[in-house]
Amino acid sequence: MKNARRDQLSDDRAATGAAEKRRPGEPIKPTFLSVVVRSVLAIAVFVVLTTATGNKFTTVAPIAGVLFLLMVVLGYAFDKWFYRWRMRRWEAKRAGRSG
Repeated sequence: MKNARRDQLSDDRAATGAAEKRRPGEPIKPTFLSVVVRSVLAIAVFVVLTTATGNKFTTVAPIAGVLFLLMVVLGYAFDKWFYRWRMRRWEAKRAGRSG
């Protein structure tokens, strides 16, 4: 019974692409979720610090919203660019070239 369950899980992972494993040293692909989490944390710190200095939350909230959107868009673009750069270096290293 255990093997049937394991085989079913393996089939489910293969169907969703989750079975794909990284090779040793391969850079991790950027995800939209990681960018959103990082942006939320940064905006939370921003809101806490600005409200602690005496600014009203109603003044800070719209600015935080705009900053959040900018951080998500620019953060994903930067992560994508940085991933491609690291991938080129990793592939060059695997091919035997220095990079």
